[in-house]
Amino acid sequence: MGIPEQIFALVLAAALGGIVGYQREALDRPAGLRTHMLVSLASALMAMLGTVMSGDMVDQTRIAAGVVTGIGFIGAGTIIRQGSAVRGITTAASIFAVAGIGLAAGTGFYVGAVAGTVIVFLILSYGKKVESHFIPHSTIKQIAIRASNESNLMGQLEEVFRRNGGSIRKVTADETDGGQEVTLVVELRLAASSDPSHLLHEIGEVPIVSESAWRD
Repeated sequence: MGIPEQIFALVLAAALGGIVGYQREALDRPAGLRTHMLVSLASALMAMLGTVMSGDMVDQTRIAAGVVTGIGFIGAGTIIRQGSAVRGITTAASIFAVAGIGLAAGTGFYVGAVAGTVIVFLILSYGKKVESHFIPHSTIKQIAIRASNESNLMGQLEEVFRRNGGSIRKVTADETDGGQEVTLVVELRLAASSDPSHLLHEIGEVPIVSESAWRD
C-alpha cells in the first residue's frame, strides 16, 4: 500500500465502524459511535502493520489473532447482568464485527469491509423484527412492580415468572423511600401458553410486593 491508500484505508475503517456505532448509539447501548470507530480504526492500523514490518517477528495472521483476543476483553466490558437477564451481548458482537471490518479495510479487502458493514447494519436494525416474525409463539411485555427492597426480591419474582412461562429479558430498577422500596420495570418474554392475568395475580401474592401492573 502507498501512503494515499493507507490513509484511505484508515478513514474507511473509521467511517464503516461509525456506521455500526451510530446504530448502537441511537439505541443508547453501552458502546456507541466513538467506541466502534476506534475499534475499527485500530484494527485496520494493526492489520497494516503486518504489511510494513518485515522479518519473522510479526505477520498479518498473528496480528489478526491478537486483535481478536483483545476485542474479547472490550466486548466483555459491555455485557451487564441484571438478575437473570443479560444485556450487551449484541453490542459485544457488533464490536467483534467492526474489528473484522477494520481488519478487512486494513488489508485492502475493501469490498468485504463495505459489504460486511452493510450486512451488520441490517442485522442490527431489522434482526429483531425478523426474529419476532419467525418466532411468533412468544410475546414481549413489560410489567412495573413496586416492592420492598429486599435481597431475595428478584429470586421470588423469577420463580413466579418461571412457573408462568415467562423469562426476563431486561430489568431496570429505581429505589425510593431512602432505598427501602424499589420500583422495577421488567421486560418479559411470555410463552404462548402464558396467562398474563394469572401471572399478575401471582406477583401480587408475593408478600413483599405492594403493587404491580402491566405496561402498554
